Amino acid sequence: MRRILIHPGFHHTGASRLQKTLRANRAALAPHVHMLFRPGMAALCTSARAYSVSRSDLDLGMVKFEAASLAQSLSEVRAPTIILSAEALSGRLPGRKGLRGYTAAPKLAQAIALAFEAAVPDDEIILFYTIRDADGWLHRSYRQHLRTARMVLDRDDYVSRFAGSADLSAAVDTVAEAVPHLSVLRADAAAENTRPLGTLDLLLDCVGVPDARRKGLAPPPDADADPDPALDAALLELNRGDMQGTDLRDAKRALIARAA
Repeated sequence: MRRILIHPGFHHTGASRLQKTLRANRAALAPHVHMLFRPGMAALCTSARAYSVSRSDLDLGMVKFEAASLAQSLSEVRAPTIILSAEALSGRLPGRKGLRGYTAAPKLAQAIALAFEAAVPDDEIILFYTIRDADGWLHRSYRQHLRTARMVLDRDDYVSRFAGSADLSAAVDTVAEAVPHLSVLRADAAAENTRPLGTLDLLLDCVGVPDARRKGLAPPPDADADPDPALDAALLELNRGDMQGTDLRDAKRALIARAA
């Protein structure tokens, strides 16, 4: 029986670091593990993000269609384990397009998992979520909004307004309720420092990769540096100003580049 482990995020829970670690070890883990990231399932990620905003039956139908197509494309993969990792599989980051939480995640997980089960019925499907403490998630998501969206709230206002979005463990609970027949697992970002390979060790535990196969694997990359409060203040000032479109985008990129 193959195992298909689907890692749908969440955002700002060490997911990008986990993906970098997986990519760095792709050759060493092959042919035992086949990996697929967002560029390799772009249509499914796009439909999942669209459904998280619209909640329409049409967009959910597209999620099911794209998931089934992806599952069928993987039917000839001979590796005993397939890992799919992309935060977009849980929808858009809360704070975008009026979203106040990962409330689409249960429906998305259900649609994707059921489509896979129908297309590859002999495979075991596992859902694996990365989570983080509420304060850490709020501060990291706020910084992303400053950089990539027109966030005009100061940090305290953002934390107050989006505190209800930050209970990621509760979000995983709602997913587990939606797919009670599946294994729905979670790994806290705090565990990154407790294992040699960080969250990758926890993921490999879930799919039964033995310790002997992990010897010599590349460790996780260094964590990102602590944010610069002065940079955040400058980005907030730009977002609150009159600059528009590409001018605003370019000004923010220049600020970030100078701070790097």
